[in-house]
Formats: sequence, C-alpha cells, structure tokens
Amino acid sequence: MTLSPTRTTVLTKGRAYRVVNPIAELVIEKIVALSAGSDISKNSGFTEIEKLVKSLAKLPGIERVRAVSHKPDDLHEVTFEILSYIHPPERRELAAKAMALVRETEWMLCDTTNDGDWDFGTQMLRKFPTVSNENQVIASSYARRECLSAAS
Repeated sequence: MTLSPTRTTVLTKGRAYRVVNPIAELVIEKIVALSAGSDISKNSGFTEIEKLVKSLAKLPGIERVRAVSHKPDDLHEVTFEILSYIHPPERRELAAKAMALVRETEWMLCDTTNDGDWDFGTQMLRKFPTVSNENQVIASSYARRECLSAAS
C-alpha cells in the first residue's frame, strides 16, 4: 500500500491550493498514538511497580522487596521477590496477602493501559538469589531500614 503525502500543494492557473489526504493523516495519527501509548504503558507500569514494592514492604514480617524484570526493557513480566524470615502458618498468610496485592496491581494495569500482557508473580524467599544482570532489578525497598531511620 502506497500513501501519498498527507498535505500537498497544487498549483493551477497561478493559484496555490492545499490538498489534504485524510487517509494518510489518519495512518500517521495512529502510528503516533501507538508509539505514545507504549511510553504511557511503560511509565504507568513503572510507577505502579514502585508503589507495589512500597506496599509490599509495609506488610508485617517483610524484610525487603525487589521487583525483578525478566527483560530489562519490558516491564510486563515482573517477579516480586519478598524476603521474609517468618515461619508457617504466618508465612502462608503473608504470601496470600502479597499475592492479592500483586494480582490487584496486575489487573489494574491491564485495565488502565488496555494491554492484557501484564504478568506479575511473587516469590517468598529467605535469601535473595544473585541476579545475573543488575538492570533486571527495577525497584527495591529496604523495609526495616526505612522504619529504623524514621524512628531515629
């Protein structure tokens, strides 16, 4: 499919007329909207991921939380690693609360960005695994240190 330019100038009998190609303008508007939409999706995703990390860190019994992206340039697949030393059955209750918060944020992002490809997961850990690429950690929180520094 070949489109002519969106706006052209036509000269006839010494007069200049401006001709608009509405189809070409519509295609260009759609391309611009799609590229802007992906930036909006990325920005709102990053903001919501940071908020979620802070919310998870405030749950009782959590030492630290970090959000790890499986692809550094794509925030759609993120695992929230939750460091906690508490024992069952409290650990199961904490995991259920954390998963509920994570699912809520994932569904909210699907709705607000009109993109159903968000895929968040949670892991309850006693020790963080080594991340091969530091760019994979997109958000992190030290829950205990924040509480201690606020009390000092």
